[in-house]
Amino acid sequence: MPAVKRIFKEAGWLDNGASGMRFGTFGEIEKLIVAFQQIDPKSYAFRYPIDRNGNANLPEQFHFNVVGLGEEAHEMLKMLGGAVSGVYEMFQTIASIQHDVHDVAGEVW
Repeated sequence: MPAVKRIFKEAGWLDNGASGMRFGTFGEIEKLIVAFQQIDPKSYAFRYPIDRNGNANLPEQFHFNVVGLGEEAHEMLKMLGGAVSGVYEMFQTIASIQHDVHDVAGEVW
């Protein structure tokens, strides 16, 4: 999360909501990931419901809405995919400007 947060900060997207879209801010993305990490901090409770000693990795009464989680994750991943495209476009724009400046200055790369 720290690397993603830095990218969002550098791009100016840290707290900018995308016109009411779910997961339009880094905070909303972080909230879903942190909630999942609190349930499964070592990332194996759902893959291995019983540990090597025969103990359950999750409480007996644990339940969650798989469809709801899938929908939330899908929306979050769409926003992150958009962020990837946005970062790429920002990089291309900056590189193009720098290239144009070097061409005008007559410098050779």
